[in-house]
Amino acid sequence: MQANGHRRSGERRGRGRFRTILRLMAAAPLVVASVGLGLGFATVAGFGVASLSRAKPADSARQCEKPGGDGEDLGATDALAAITQGTLRSFVEKLARNYTGREVSIGRLDVDLGLDVVEVRAGDVSLANANWGRSDKMLSLKALKVRVEVAPLLTGSIVVPLIDVDGARVVYAVNENGETNLPLPQGTKSEESKPFSLADLPLVREARVTDSSVTYRNAKTGVESELDLAKASFAAPEGAPIELAAEGTYGGEALRIDASGGTWRALSEGGGEAFPVDLRATLGALSASASGGIALPAQLQGVDLKVDLRAEEIPRVYPLDAIFKPPTPPLRVAGHLTSETGANGETRYTRYTLADLGASLDKSEITGSKLTVTMAGPRPRVEGQLRASRFRFDDLTSYFSSPKPEPKDAKGVLPQSSFWPLAAFQAVDADIDFDLAQFHGFGLFFDMLSGTATSEDGVFRFQPLHGTRGDAEMTTYVSVYSKASPVKTDVKAEVHRLNLARRVGDLPFASVPISGRLGGRANLGLKGNSIAAMAGTANGEMVFAIDEGQVSGLLLELLGLDIAESLGLVVTEDDEDTPVPIRCALGNLPVHEGTVDLKTFIVDTADTLIKAEGSIGLDTETLDLRVVPYPKDFSLLSMRSPIGIEGTFASPDIFTDPVGLGVETTADKVINAILTPIAGLLPPFDTGTAADSDCAKLVEQAGVSAK
Repeated sequence: MQANGHRRSGERRGRGRFRTILRLMAAAPLVVASVGLGLGFATVAGFGVASLSRAKPADSARQCEKPGGDGEDLGATDALAAITQGTLRSFVEKLARNYTGREVSIGRLDVDLGLDVVEVRAGDVSLANANWGRSDKMLSLKALKVRVEVAPLLTGSIVVPLIDVDGARVVYAVNENGETNLPLPQGTKSEESKPFSLADLPLVREARVTDSSVTYRNAKTGVESELDLAKASFAAPEGAPIELAAEGTYGGEALRIDASGGTWRALSEGGGEAFPVDLRATLGALSASASGGIALPAQLQGVDLKVDLRAEEIPRVYPLDAIFKPPTPPLRVAGHLTSETGANGETRYTRYTLADLGASLDKSEITGSKLTVTMAGPRPRVEGQLRASRFRFDDLTSYFSSPKPEPKDAKGVLPQSSFWPLAAFQAVDADIDFDLAQFHGFGLFFDMLSGTATSEDGVFRFQPLHGTRGDAEMTTYVSVYSKASPVKTDVKAEVHRLNLARRVGDLPFASVPISGRLGGRANLGLKGNSIAAMAGTANGEMVFAIDEGQVSGLLLELLGLDIAESLGLVVTEDDEDTPVPIRCALGNLPVHEGTVDLKTFIVDTADTLIKAEGSIGLDTETLDLRVVPYPKDFSLLSMRSPIGIEGTFASPDIFTDPVGLGVETTADKVINAILTPIAGLLPPFDTGTAADSDCAKLVEQAGVSAK
């Protein structure tokens, strides 16, 4: 009686696992559906053999619950009867049809019953697709072979020595309403919705898949992708490490996977020790490796892995193409990956941490950094510290935004390609502190750039951004509202002791032949996502001062001798190659809807004060300026005359314009007229020179004259 009780208990456990197999048929989008069909029937047949091997007919007549759950029962003897009466194929078709609610067709079906092993062979198997699917079939299968050991069934275990799948074609689809084409179990009972456990799975010793494919179609997102497996194998010998290998293509890119781990028992039952993992995979030009352990592999929890990811270019496949925008530069990322799960109130989260982070992003080198990604809420959240020995901002953004060529009909010189990576700002939230050496970005070079970058629901901020180069400093606050239409950007910046003689970047002022120390500030509101669009919509103000500077001979050559003479920068042709010292340059430039008003713009040399007036149209890239020299020595009046600057940025027209210059106007009068009203308003510029510098004296002169 006790033995019979054990057998009955084992049989009940076996039936429960049989139901688990059938659940997998409906829940897995891969060839598990067809494998589950063969495995489920092999298990039923195995129970039949097991029951016949026992002496009591009553036991052999014991019934397994039919998967339809509609009150009918399926006995093991029914399966044996179908085999012996030649109705096996139609019997299994009806069984699968009742379970899935879909049309099922089996071209051939054979069963070998042995006292040790039951083997099921099926061919030309198909399962109908959902009625809204593009394809008639969700699953087609050329050949399937499944073996199940008989003896373990008596104790409630399912041991599968072999699963062999050939020529499987699976279509996994999602319609516009988010519904999948997976067949739902007909009459599924609520008790069957218990959490998934690896312990419910049969013990598979070996699995082989050849010439098979899985097609994924999502009408809601427009995503389509395809996985083709030339061959794949899985081996889990008793007490030995699991081995996995696969070769094929995914999204047209060559795919190869080689992995090994712990034993099947360790995987299914878990325990105190982490499940060991050693993975190597390649997809096109992307290669990845991971080694370490996972405490709960079924839930992907308790990850503790050393990872290494390298790519000459990130493949253009789903879901990578939803994150990265090809073509991408070379990439390498390595570090120590760990994970944890928890709850913040009612919201559960999974947090992945990548410590000891080292990365090569094209020409950028990141070392000793740490980043965490928290999966919870509407968007992932990235936090951490970023350290780099060399960093180019374009290297980072190039992974998320495709470089767009300038329009063929573009006539201006300001770049019209996208500037901010808006997709990245909207895809993730972030809070990252950074210290980036040898920084190159936004047209500037810095020895060190530090600050905090945040992104929250599409609003990206640098708060603040502090850069140094030599003894020069820049402090900037930037806010980008990526969801605004058009995109809105606010910029507040201050610059101190910026040496123009030392190239600091690619901005226009950084390469003109003027030297000196610059101090200034800007407060601008911009719209659009290109340099051209932002400049053309700018509103705000820019103020600057340049001290201890000079105009090089190159600029004099570019201006031409007549223009240089008109401005008083040279007196004779022999002076054309001689740099001209600049005592001070001051500017107060209001900006309205992309038009810069030269409210105050003066350049003070040893014998001439040069005043510029007019406007610069950033939206139209046009110039409408008048530059007037005021002599400090009346003996030089005959050599002074205004010049006009008109035309476009691409083709400026510079010409002498002597009309309107009064001989009674002197430099002192100009200083009084221009600087006196704003002497108390000019900011305390830090150009790096003493308080008695030429700029300070010039402003002081205006202040004294006003008294």
